[in-house]
Amino acid sequence: AQKQSEQLDAYLQALRNLQNSQRQREAEKALESTELLAENSENLPPDITAQFKVNRELSQALNQQAQRMDLVASQQRQATNQTLQVRQALNTLREQSQWLGSSNLLGEALRAQVARLPERPRPQQLDTEMAQLRVQRLRFEDLLSKQPQLRQIRQADGQPLTSEQNKILQAQLRTQNELLNSLLRGGDTLMLELTKLKVANGQLEDALKEINEATHRYLFWTSDVSPIGFSWPLEIVQDLRRLISLDTISELGKASAMMLTSKETLLPLFAALLLVGFSISSRRHFTRFLERSSARVGKVTQDHFWLTLRTVFWSILVASPLPVLWMTLGYGLQSAWPFPLAVAIGDGVTATVPLLRVVMICATFARPNGLFIAHFG
Repeated sequence: AQKQSEQLDAYLQALRNLQNSQRQREAEKALESTELLAENSENLPPDITAQFKVNRELSQALNQQAQRMDLVASQQRQATNQTLQVRQALNTLREQSQWLGSSNLLGEALRAQVARLPERPRPQQLDTEMAQLRVQRLRFEDLLSKQPQLRQIRQADGQPLTSEQNKILQAQLRTQNELLNSLLRGGDTLMLELTKLKVANGQLEDALKEINEATHRYLFWTSDVSPIGFSWPLEIVQDLRRLISLDTISELGKASAMMLTSKETLLPLFAALLLVGFSISSRRHFTRFLERSSARVGKVTQDHFWLTLRTVFWSILVASPLPVLWMTLGYGLQSAWPFPLAVAIGDGVTATVPLLRVVMICATFARPNGLFIAHFG
């Protein structure tokens, strides 16, 4: 059944390629014929000349659309094959899990197999492309709606077009109409294929989640790094060289620029910076509060349980801005999906947020007049 499905997909892809190539040939033939008419005519109005540029751009867009459709079909097949690979690795892990206690080499081999699995797909890129397709569709529909107005084009001096000029204009508009309709139909097909790709990526992501959970369950005590040997210093140097290479710095710079120009990441970053600024400016008031509260600790008439709760609340509040800023930076790097290295660094930054939060809260509690010293010291 799977082989028949693959053959059917290949047949449908071949039909799509044939249809796209036929559309492109027809569009190129129509463009060449109208351009040949224009070469034999002199003093064409600027509005007619502008349509040549529009039609040429539409022809290039149709060619790019066909190429993108081929790539999406290839990505669909890749996602399906990767999902099958992950499912097979998951079944192997479950079958071999009962023998892990008797062989460390088996656990290391299974972990190495899991490490070779594909990375989790990023849905942001598909969402962005689908939004761009909707914008393109609106533009193409707008060009179609303007065609009746273009048929009323006149010469620069306001005189009606000559019969030859009108013939060129009508040929251009026919070509433009065919190109726009082909782009609209192709855009709908591409949107459908992108939706299928998104579903395939979702299935791959679900399979990767399952195998990650199984890895944590069965291979928790299996080492996931190579033992330290004579080659370890050389590997460290190579990793550092890759980390500080020009490509890495360039990619991080582009990711930072993308983070600072996107409204989804710039606003949270700006809010986090304001929170950090407010925390720094209010540090003096917090210090005075700790001094006043510590002076009341141990006094029968002034020491209350609410005093401890207030100290805990304000300490956590003062310790929060830096972890919030750190988390915002990690989210911003994760949102820079065109740059895999930045996304990986963002994942690492986000993973350290809970630890940083605990450290900052403990550091605030350990201040000279803080909770640990004044209330429990």
